[in-house]
Amino acid sequence: MNTTLQRIRQDVRKLPLEKRHALVRVMESDLAVAESKADQQAVEQAWDAEIASRVGKIKAGQANLLPHAQVEAEMDDFIASLEKK
Repeated sequence: MNTTLQRIRQDVRKLPLEKRHALVRVMESDLAVAESKADQQAVEQAWDAEIASRVGKIKAGQANLLPHAQVEAEMDDFIASLEKK
């Protein structure tokens, strides 16, 4: 452990137990927010890669594209089938 962390740890140990618990709660909350942001960034990066891949396939003529009217009709049929259940 580096000296800065050792010094912080020593200072925290000097705090009353109630204050130490409060500090732990704040730190846990901060970590949760940071982890959530990291997860969100990972998801965004994965989607960016997927979009780039799909665009690349379209440009290379490797994608099977459907006309908008066909997609819309298929969606309408699918929604209608769900409403019957």
